[in-house]
Amino acid sequence: MSRSGTEPATSSAVDTENRPPVAPAHGDRQAQPGRPAHEHPVPTACITISRETGARGETVARLVGQRLGWEVYNHEVLEYIAQVAHLRSGLVEELSSPGRGWTERWLHKLLVGPAAGGDPGVTHLSQVVLAVGLQGQAVIVGRGAACVVPRDRALHVRLVAPLSERVAFMSELKRLTRADAERYVQETDAQRLQFVKAYFGRDGADRHLYDLVLDTSYLGVDLAADLVVQAFLGKQNRRRLPRFQRRS
Repeated sequence: MSRSGTEPATSSAVDTENRPPVAPAHGDRQAQPGRPAHEHPVPTACITISRETGARGETVARLVGQRLGWEVYNHEVLEYIAQVAHLRSGLVEELSSPGRGWTERWLHKLLVGPAAGGDPGVTHLSQVVLAVGLQGQAVIVGRGAACVVPRDRALHVRLVAPLSERVAFMSELKRLTRADAERYVQETDAQRLQFVKAYFGRDGADRHLYDLVLDTSYLGVDLAADLVVQAFLGKQNRRRLPRFQRRS
């Protein structure tokens, strides 16, 4: 169910300087009534997708979600949940008690950008992104998710494409002139990068934030989605991610 400069495909090295401590398996949902006390859901992981404007990020996310049977959370869904108190608190409360405590401590360390201290809305948004990521089996699009979800609980992906290709796509999608489409692409890219810099103190275009960088203009969305899934499974097979169970 869906909620929703060019580089060749490459795998970046682990950012050891900024890598958080390994997140314990506290992200699991609490045991349900009738479940034996010793039996807990299998720890799982998620996929985050950062994208340049017009690089077909939401399309790739939807295809990945379909291939894995996962839900897709785009920025609109994430922001809606963050703004509705009972939805936000309900999502966070699905984490185990140790998980909720760890989440609060991690976010306190995470929100270090110059604008972080004065915006509770971003704190709420980051709580939602982290809760979704720790519960797993989700594709998260945008909202600095690669900075929020620990690297040992996610595959972090960045999608790019040449500016000319992205402008042409947005011109057709939004029925804009080429000049207006180029302005829209550049302004939206700048806003997204500014968001990550202001609240997380990171460069959202830094390839070292990501496990995988793909150029969708050359690969196409179907191949890009296949590569994301294979990279996730490959990272999992190297025991860098918890196992997951496919949803029926």
